Amino acid sequence: MPETSMATEDTGRFSLTHALSDGRRLGYADTGLPSGRPLVFFHGTPSSRLDAEWLDDAAARAGWRLLAIDRPGIGLSSPVHGGAVPDLAADVAELLDALDLDVAGVLGYSGGAPFALATAHELPDRVDLVGVVSGWGPPDRSDAYVDVATIERLSDAIARHVPVLTRAMFAAVNTSLRLAPTTSARLLARRLEGEAPELDPTPEALHPVLEAFRQGSAGAARDLHLIVRPWGFALDEITAPVRLWHGDRDHEVPLHHSEYVAGAVRDGHLEVIEGGDHLALYRHADEIFSSLAGG
Repeated sequence: MPETSMATEDTGRFSLTHALSDGRRLGYADTGLPSGRPLVFFHGTPSSRLDAEWLDDAAARAGWRLLAIDRPGIGLSSPVHGGAVPDLAADVAELLDALDLDVAGVLGYSGGAPFALATAHELPDRVDLVGVVSGWGPPDRSDAYVDVATIERLSDAIARHVPVLTRAMFAAVNTSLRLAPTTSARLLARRLEGEAPELDPTPEALHPVLEAFRQGSAGAARDLHLIVRPWGFALDEITAPVRLWHGDRDHEVPLHHSEYVAGAVRDGHLEVIEGGDHLALYRHADEIFSSLAGG
């Protein structure tokens, strides 16, 4: 373990922190294969580094060392005010330095996709591969919200224009998750994919989301506010190859988001998962990590 990292009260490789140069701390998990090729993982929204608990074994089998980071104000990472999607790349660079890693791949899931793409854009000499699964695309294109559920369009509009209400919304979500975990898990499963009755809606599945609210709702609200506004970088300037996977039955983030990104980057390739839903990363983890390892 590098001198700049320490185990928190939650001890173990899923709850580490790195002291950033500006005094903030960056929470992260160091999982998968310890000697494997490094892959920085960007969780969905709202969620946290603990998503890596569900990906640990598959990453190891494919030869990946998975570094899952908490974004500011989420989990173990210190909060920040304002900012933009590309700002996170500087924190990633500091973590790679601390772990003595020159180059790494990045993987973004759902709302983490903008941050993975931005990191590749900002660190072209350090990111050699980009993976995106069920990823949210640029919100400022004319058809970004085609086939997006009304409740999602409304919550994103609130996040863009009245972020303080997003904090209240997420605070209510946090309360319901803690007071009625079983019911909340079932509602979340139904919302994500009503056509997937085999999904196990246990309270344990909520741990990564609960961790997102460890410091309250402000971090998750900021996260959503950033990804539903213009991202502040050009996709066609990303030099690393971009591999995308997206289910054709994803009702949370429609397939056309990945189709757009695949066509906008210089070197993009999209694999459509037939019958796949928004949980494609977790349902097809072995396939995706193995394919990503092959470049």
